[in-house]
Amino acid sequence: MLGLSIRRSWLWTVCFAGVWRPEKGPVGPAVRESHISNGNLLLKRASVKAFDDKPLSPTKKGKSIYNLKSWRWALLDRQKYEDILASYQKWMGKLKDLLPLSIAFSLKNKHQRPLALEALARNENAKNLGLESHANLWQLMLDPAFQQTNLKLEPRSLEAPSQLPEGSVLGLARLHAKDSQSKTKVLVEYKAKDPNALIRKESAEDPIVQLASLLSLSGKHDLRTLSFKGYVDQPEKRRYAFIFTFPDHVHRSAPTSLHAIISMSSVTAQLSLPDRFHMARTITKTLAAFHSAKWVHKSIRSQSIIIFSKLEDEKETLVKSPYLANFEYSRHELGETARAPIDDLEISLYCHPDRNPPKQDFSRIHDIYALGIVLLEIGLWCTALNIYNQYRARMTDAAKVRQLTSTQIKKLFLDAAQNRLSHHMGPAYTKAVLACLRDDFVEDIDEADFPMIFQDKVVDKLDIRAAESASGPQESTRDSNPIERQVPKRSSFWPF
Repeated sequence: MLGLSIRRSWLWTVCFAGVWRPEKGPVGPAVRESHISNGNLLLKRASVKAFDDKPLSPTKKGKSIYNLKSWRWALLDRQKYEDILASYQKWMGKLKDLLPLSIAFSLKNKHQRPLALEALARNENAKNLGLESHANLWQLMLDPAFQQTNLKLEPRSLEAPSQLPEGSVLGLARLHAKDSQSKTKVLVEYKAKDPNALIRKESAEDPIVQLASLLSLSGKHDLRTLSFKGYVDQPEKRRYAFIFTFPDHVHRSAPTSLHAIISMSSVTAQLSLPDRFHMARTITKTLAAFHSAKWVHKSIRSQSIIIFSKLEDEKETLVKSPYLANFEYSRHELGETARAPIDDLEISLYCHPDRNPPKQDFSRIHDIYALGIVLLEIGLWCTALNIYNQYRARMTDAAKVRQLTSTQIKKLFLDAAQNRLSHHMGPAYTKAVLACLRDDFVEDIDEADFPMIFQDKVVDKLDIRAAESASGPQESTRDSNPIERQVPKRSSFWPF
């Protein structure tokens, strides 16, 4: 069936391209062509025997023929070809998404992993398909010294503020070039040192060195992370300063976060429905790429999603190009896990109950739970803290005295998703969010085909084409952020 669809889609594409030249008689066994000229109008038409088993009447020289049957294909059969072409594009896009995730299947044999990954990273076709970056992430996971370079910079080379603006994960700084007086505007992100960590000589296995290597690799490829320049040790402040360069074609001003955009009270600040779907899908695909190589982020929240301004207009943000930042505690899933309690209420809202207080080592399940909170924020266009405060506002005075447990917090987010989200984003999007919040992947997380399962249950459902027009549950009248309520009807030419 797929082969037939591809052949028909190819035929339709060729018809539009107009590659057939007018000749007398039939052109091949299946295709005929006729020309109709009327003044400056030249109309080409291709007909297929499968839809028209009668030959066309010959065109008389110097005369125009308006044959009603010649329009049958345009009026009746064109939609069939458009649907086939749309289906073909959809499956090709899905195949492109699945190819990087399928690397896990080829690595079942642990002894052949290094050779297989090295061959994949060198293959030109794999590079063209964007598989090189995913192979590199796997190689770094297997060998901490993979492509190890000295990314540590001299402290005097950096001019940066001592503190970042409140609520920001990135700030503006200037980096001095070696053997030059020139300065480059860069972005800086601070990462506090673990006070309980042992003082040891930095090595390839050191978490901070591994994180630097991870950011360096991911920043070289289109994984929606910033290009990493290096890091500076600031022992007097017990932190590291991680330095990133600006993406191309953006304004050299401090980026804003998704959290900041959602927090804006202006109705004009709200993203359109297609932009919200695109934002959610892009962020999820980025995290899935790291998870496929068993890397965890550990700080997924809306503050970690950053958006730059247009180069031509600082006031206009590039909402279609979000980046994932704030890899503050990112590490490989099998690495060491800190079990310090989280005191910040807003940050704790993104924490899985098993991590607040910490009862288990951090895993991809906990990242996926935090992703579910972010997807809920995008769908309701309301921050997690506001959803939490709205819930507490409806509680009795006696209940407000008691602090909510992490399990109760999880339940209130599940209730918000089940009762309100479908009305905003449709049932498919809601199912994706619930799958993240309900820990639906606990039994599949260690399976080789987990990336495929996650693609099917989450990523594919964050496509606006998957949104159904059926109405969800009626939303509470207390919702302070009303947004578009109608899911647009899918067009056969909806952009992919």
